Amino acid sequence: MASVYDAGIYAAWLHRQPGVSPMRLSRLIKTFGSAKALYEQASAGALPVSDEFPPALFRTLCRNATESALDETACSLQESGIRVLLSTDENYPRLLSMLPSAPKVLYLRGRGKLSDLKYSVAFVGSRRCSNYGARVARRYAKALSERGVTIVSGMAFGIDAASHAGALEGGAPLPTIAVLASGVDVPSPVSNTPLYRSILERGLAVSEAAPGTQPVAGMYPVRNRIIAGLSQAVFVPEASMGSGSWHTVNYADDYNREILACPGRVEDPLCAGSNEMLRLGATIVLSPDDLLSVFSFTELPLQPEEKPAPVLSEEAHLVVDLLKKSDLSADELFELVDLPMNRLLSLLTNLSSQGIIERTEYMKFHLL
Repeated sequence: MASVYDAGIYAAWLHRQPGVSPMRLSRLIKTFGSAKALYEQASAGALPVSDEFPPALFRTLCRNATESALDETACSLQESGIRVLLSTDENYPRLLSMLPSAPKVLYLRGRGKLSDLKYSVAFVGSRRCSNYGARVARRYAKALSERGVTIVSGMAFGIDAASHAGALEGGAPLPTIAVLASGVDVPSPVSNTPLYRSILERGLAVSEAAPGTQPVAGMYPVRNRIIAGLSQAVFVPEASMGSGSWHTVNYADDYNREILACPGRVEDPLCAGSNEMLRLGATIVLSPDDLLSVFSFTELPLQPEEKPAPVLSEEAHLVVDLLKKSDLSADELFELVDLPMNRLLSLLTNLSSQGIIERTEYMKFHLL
């Protein structure tokens, strides 16, 4: 029976109706007090005439306000593993609730618990970032996650994807939240589906769009307010002047969030946006500790337990010692060590797989 359904099912039913966008959904809930109250009036054919909403919409709602429609909504959500979170629920994020445009309804998917959201930082930046920018995003996200901080981002290419991946390597109870411009069950971009699945294993995908919604260009700037709203600060590892991260930064400024950025090469257009943010007053970040130090945490997360250092062979130690001084290519290392090239390449591969070194954009190896 429909009476057993909670308020979230009524909200999801309402959102599924033709012509009900997230904005209109919020207006309808505000006008009628709740989606359940609207449903009850619609099922009785008693929706009042309103100049605020088109008559055709009310006729559709009255026609579709049936228990079978509620049943179908509930089953669809359950089969997809989607939860509905209302702005009136007690576990609705406090930071997000402070926004004047806070979503009335959010959809969640994943194994993460929103109740574990305590410390949060948004990582945003260019989709077409450099390998250096992606490396900084991944390393810093991992370092913060190891301290219990949740990384919030948009699952786009570049900085977003690197940040989510780094967060998942850390140990936060809720390592990362991906805020989507599509439905929470529609990975976007599609090529990031493997990352999306990894996020669902330990983190959360969040959206205000109805399940099944395909992404459209206009939704990206709108969803960026949620990224900023869920976070205590916004960090930009690298961004060009045309980067969409400016939308998130502008929202963060409006919401009185801390804005931080890494400095980049002054002649590199990939860093022009983040350098401009620093010129306008963003806090400079040179290490993960810089990110932690600016927050007014009442208690900092504990330092992660020290992991035992990997056991390295004498040859591997030699390579690591050389890379401590500077980044080197395989050919340069070959000139400095007394090893056959096939043995050297094998060593480099093993060190990379252990997360000790990585190949940079200039085909050199960098010590992590």
